[in-house]
Amino acid sequence: MKTVLALLLLSSSAALAQTQSGCPAQLTFGVLPSDESTVNARYEPLFDYLQVQTGSKVKYTVGADYAALIVAMANGKLDAGYFGPESYVQATKQTQVIPLVMAENIKTGTGYYSGFYVRSDSPYKSWSDLKGKSLAFVDPNSTSGYLMPLVQLLQVEKIKPEAHFSQVVFAGTHASAILTLINKRVDVIATNSTAIDSALANGQLKPGELRALWVSKKIPNSPIAVSGRLSGTCRAALTKAFLSLRDPKILAGFSAKRFLPATNADYAGIRSADRLKEQLLKK
Repeated sequence: MKTVLALLLLSSSAALAQTQSGCPAQLTFGVLPSDESTVNARYEPLFDYLQVQTGSKVKYTVGADYAALIVAMANGKLDAGYFGPESYVQATKQTQVIPLVMAENIKTGTGYYSGFYVRSDSPYKSWSDLKGKSLAFVDPNSTSGYLMPLVQLLQVEKIKPEAHFSQVVFAGTHASAILTLINKRVDVIATNSTAIDSALANGQLKPGELRALWVSKKIPNSPIAVSGRLSGTCRAALTKAFLSLRDPKILAGFSAKRFLPATNADYAGIRSADRLKEQLLKK
């Protein structure tokens, strides 16, 4: 009898936790691979805050690569994720994913910039200078580390990477791409303005150490998105928590002034670029 009563009390407690915010007792949050030394510092204060706001215990997992996050969401292993714009678009092809918010960056607002970078002390000033040299992208599902720069090469520069460069590699993360370039293991990389700013802030880069060969138009910031399996009540609670967040220490981890609402329409341009990429690769 005591055992049955204890189980009933536990069940009631779990149900109450869900009822308070409409969220599960535990939320599993996925994040893209990045510099491992900064992951805990960035995300744990945020998830502690979300736990207080929603009553749900929040645990997180770091994807081995961008595709792992997409697959985990599609397979029901995640309730939410901090996606890149392109990985969000790819995830929506496999399952229902709903964007909630994006960070408003301290420097660049609601967007950021992709670019090709070389070392400032290198002689490379044009794509012809880089013929037969080495290129590092970030990940096949990266927006600024692959999609936008690849479209620039194929459509505008009329360059097929495998034909133009002696070596084309994927660094895995933006931080790794920057290190690969600094350490002279490749000659040019694709990365983004946010990663450059982070590398400067943590001392990985020195001011003026890199030079941009090309910079994209503004790309919408990465969405925090949730599984369509979460209830509307839970989505509303999470959205409210993010929009109400004012803790400067938490926001600083994302170089953010605040979080703003994000919608599927914000990523229409990414969908168009993704379709264009597929068309160009077939030529």
